[in-house]
Amino acid sequence: MINKQLKIIATLLFLFLMCTGIVYSKPTEKELSVFKDKLDKKIKIKIKSEPLEDFFIRLRKVCKIPIVSSAKVDLKTIIKVSFNEISAKDAIYWVCKKYYLDYEVKRGALYFLDLDESLKKNSLLKTYDIKFLNQRFLQENPFLSSAILNHLIRDNGGASISYGDDDEDEGDSSLYIGSRIDTILRHKIPEGNWDSEETSILVSGGSLRVKNTLEIQDKVKALLKFYHEKYGLQVQSKVMILSVPKKDYNEYILKDLKGSNILSAEGMNIFISKKLKQWQKTHLLFSGTTASYNACVTNISLSKMHNSLSDYEVIDNKYDPVIENYWNDDGVSIYPLVSRDQSKIILSLTGQYSTLFEMVTPDKRKSNIMESVDKIRGDVVKFSTSMQIPTGGGVLISVGSNALKDMNDQLIIFCISSKVNLKP
Repeated sequence: MINKQLKIIATLLFLFLMCTGIVYSKPTEKELSVFKDKLDKKIKIKIKSEPLEDFFIRLRKVCKIPIVSSAKVDLKTIIKVSFNEISAKDAIYWVCKKYYLDYEVKRGALYFLDLDESLKKNSLLKTYDIKFLNQRFLQENPFLSSAILNHLIRDNGGASISYGDDDEDEGDSSLYIGSRIDTILRHKIPEGNWDSEETSILVSGGSLRVKNTLEIQDKVKALLKFYHEKYGLQVQSKVMILSVPKKDYNEYILKDLKGSNILSAEGMNIFISKKLKQWQKTHLLFSGTTASYNACVTNISLSKMHNSLSDYEVIDNKYDPVIENYWNDDGVSIYPLVSRDQSKIILSLTGQYSTLFEMVTPDKRKSNIMESVDKIRGDVVKFSTSMQIPTGGGVLISVGSNALKDMNDQLIIFCISSKVNLKP
């Protein structure tokens, strides 16, 4: 008898908690389907200076769904709205946006609650790779109209995005000149409620961190996909490794430099640059091609014993190179990045041997010249040139000595040729 009474009390307590919202019952697929059909229904509601609660009453009668509100908004607030042949969902969206509300389906009713409360409960944090979106890329891309974006998202099985009068500014690109991707996303997805403390959007290096609901995350993903596929650069890189005969190595490095008046690393680089044309005619050891969007990675592995030009010494006012011999399996990762108009190419080298290379590029006179070198870290060097890069043109990376099985070969030269293929 006592057990039966306890079961009755427990059941009544559970029902009470459900009614008060303390226990949440997840809606079934059938329940969600019924609500979707009702919210997709076209409605007509016209309110002339009446309380907000009148809108909820009319909505309940038209859609035939129970409506409950736990929001802090004053239901006596006077509103003036007129909806004619639009979906109930769009009408609700307008009211929610106007009064900072949100809604959810639970326990057979449509529940309105404060937006911050909803975001706190439903937001999740995601990180997106945006290395293909550099500053110059954003400046050069045209304005994305909401019509184009909605078409793209629908094609990918997502929901459409409503932007109000956004399409009227379809030809205006001034908003995006110099804009970062976070600014663009805030503008293109205004329903993201970016001003709320429960949402965030942050650009950090080559990553974008977004905190928002799953629905907004899907729209962010679709927009980034649109940029990537329509306007991203595709770089095709051909990598060649060449060896220099020991005779040339001895002549150009040991003989010509030893006892010379070259007293600096800069002078050393200039001297070697002049010899590159002769070295390019030597034996080809490796050739490979890779392609990807804008951040093509080519890994070159050097696993034999290396003779590396590791230092420069001045003895009795004469310049002597210091050669270091060692074994190592570490490779070099090369990241070529070409600007959209092909006026600039940047190469980032990562790895133990990155500091042993220099970059030589062809100028308008068809001769090789040195360009800027930026040492980021001990194992990362960035090379860049402002020369116009013709389609199929490229750059040379040189200086890195290697003792191969054939001891007649001493010096290895890396040659990178980059080609830009713009997607239509």
